[in-house]
Amino acid sequence: SYTTDNKSIFNIIFHPEIGYKWNEDEKNALHALAQAIYSAMRRARLKELVNRAMMTDSMTMVSNPMGMKKFLARVVEKNRLEAYNCAFMNIKNFRYYNQKVGSTQGDELLRIYASKVKDFLLPDENITRMGGDNFIVFVKKERIGAFFERMKTINIQLWIDNQPVSMEVETRLGIYDIVAGNNIDDALNCATIAFSYARQQNASNVVWFEKKMRDKDLMVQDISVAFPNALKNGELIVYYQPKVNLKDNTLCGSEALVRWVRNGIIVPPKDFIPALEKEGTICDLDMYVFEAV
Repeated sequence: SYTTDNKSIFNIIFHPEIGYKWNEDEKNALHALAQAIYSAMRRARLKELVNRAMMTDSMTMVSNPMGMKKFLARVVEKNRLEAYNCAFMNIKNFRYYNQKVGSTQGDELLRIYASKVKDFLLPDENITRMGGDNFIVFVKKERIGAFFERMKTINIQLWIDNQPVSMEVETRLGIYDIVAGNNIDDALNCATIAFSYARQQNASNVVWFEKKMRDKDLMVQDISVAFPNALKNGELIVYYQPKVNLKDNTLCGSEALVRWVRNGIIVPPKDFIPALEKEGTICDLDMYVFEAV
């Protein structure tokens, strides 16, 4: 008998043939064999625990990115990736909850939330914590309706100052419907793009990916990369829209308007101003126009 680290009793029992009695040398050999078996099982158990720790997020006990990679490797090996929807999601207004209850209770909220989502999922589905309150879920397509219903609101109960505090937590999701020919990067990128739309003001909590989203995202990135050289090369041209005094019809000023002439084509402001505002480089354009005027 051996006592394990968690105080359990581990027994190894040998039975001789009927009518046979072991001598002392044989008993010593069996004792050595039992010790070797127990040591091997402890090493195997330790290896299993280490592997599990490597694949698990230490706070929420759901998969970490390495665990998701292992899960997806099994899915791809079975050629079953297109059987899933990929969801990038987080807790709506988590910053508010974190400030309201404090970071310690905020961590507990995350643990409970992740546990409830994991409890809903099947063994061949997966939830991964990517950091903060961001999660990626791979759920079977035939269960996506039930998944949406479950994620509408999740009741979280915390204990604060020895009093129960109940919260109805909403989830914000970007969803991608994986199709044949997609790879893992396709699924993750498209779900992430859809999620960025779900985060926009007045957006629905659930946003499905559409191709036009990726096209717009690529255009924004293209503008962001090309903008510094456009400033250097003088591609941004200032036009002056006159202002007229209606009392005497005299010119009393003008409004400076900027247009981007790129590859001989005028890019309308609605295509590049929002992108620059999002990137935080709009101030560079302001100064460019100010100096030109």
